[in-house]
Amino acid sequence: MSYFRGKKYNLERKPEGRPTEKLPHFEGETAERLASQYKVSRATIERDGAFAAAVDTLAANVGDEVRQTILARDSGMRIERSTRSS
Repeated sequence: MSYFRGKKYNLERKPEGRPTEKLPHFEGETAERLASQYKVSRATIERDGAFAAAVDTLAANVGDEVRQTILARDSGMRIERSTRSS
């Protein structure tokens, strides 16, 4: 679920900086809106966004199989370990 919430957050949030086109106005920030929708905290949504971006980066560099392995319930990987940098 974290990956999919993170993908949604990353797709819906506004890009930083001045927009090049008019974007639709949302009530509140994207993270707050999604947090309310999924009944989690804003911080959880933001962490989910970072996790989804990390998984997608790995998949782009190593191959799509790594995404499937990470997201598999029986992979034995823990989410908090997969997004930490050394």
